[in-house]
Amino acid sequence: MGCLHSKDARNQSFAIYNDALMMPQFIQRPYVSLVHGWCDQKLHLTPSSQILSEVRLMYANSIVKWKVVGNGLQETDPDYSLVKKQLLGLYKQAINFELKFHQPKQGMQVCESAVSCAFINEDAAPWKLYLNMAQLRGREGNTRAIYFRALAAVKVGKEESELWNEFLGLEKKFVNPNLTLDSLKEMVSKFREQELILLDFKRKEDEIVQRFQENKTRQQQFISSLDSTYRSLYQHIATYNSLLSNNIQSQSSALSALSALSQTLVNT
Repeated sequence: MGCLHSKDARNQSFAIYNDALMMPQFIQRPYVSLVHGWCDQKLHLTPSSQILSEVRLMYANSIVKWKVVGNGLQETDPDYSLVKKQLLGLYKQAINFELKFHQPKQGMQVCESAVSCAFINEDAAPWKLYLNMAQLRGREGNTRAIYFRALAAVKVGKEESELWNEFLGLEKKFVNPNLTLDSLKEMVSKFREQELILLDFKRKEDEIVQRFQENKTRQQQFISSLDSTYRSLYQHIATYNSLLSNNIQSQSSALSALSALSQTLVNT
C-alpha cells in the first residue's frame, strides 16, 4: 500500500489494515508487515505526541498479542518458528521507531521487554538488539551487564559463541587486557548462579504476593457476603416489624369497633 494523502483515502487505508490485523487467522498473515504499514500511514500524518503514542500503543498491543500466542506453544508446534520470527520482528520495528524519533529511553524499555520474554530470551537476537541500543547510548556499564545476562540466558550454539567473543573483546578493551575466555566463562557462571538464586527469590516473592492477593480477595468476598446477609436480615426484621405493627393496629381497631358495638347494644 502506497502513501495516501487525502483524508478519505487514508481512512480507507487504516480500515483495510485494521480489518487485516483483526482477522482470526492472523498467525498465517504477514502480520509484522501489516503493523508496519499501519504505523507508516500514521506517521505520514504530521507527527505529534498523540500520533507517536498511537503508534507506540499499536506496537505494544501487537507484541502482547504475539507473546500470548508464543507462551502457549511448544517447540514441536508447527507455528513455533513463525511466531518467534514475527515477535522478534515486532520488537525490532518498535525499537527502530523509538530510535527514529530520538526516544532512546523508550527504546531501552522495549529491549528490556524483549529479553524478559521467556518465549524468545534464549535466542541471541533480542539480546543483540539490546546490546546495540546500549552501545549506541555509550553506556559501557549497561553493555557489560547485558552481556552477563545474555550469556546466562542464551542456549549453546553459534550465536552464543559470537557473544562470548564479543564480550571477551569488550572486557579486554575496558577492564582486563589479559583476561582469558575461561576466566570470563567462570565469571559468567558465578553470575548465572546468582541469577538463579534471584529468580528463585523473585518466584517465591511473586507466590507470596499472589497468595496475599488471593486471601485479600477471599476476605473481601466474605465481608461482602456477610454485609449482604446482614442487609437481608435487617430487611426481614423491618418487614416483620411492619407486619407486626399493622397487625397490632388491626387488632386495636377491631377491639374499638367491638367496644362501640357493645356500647350500642347496651344503650339499646
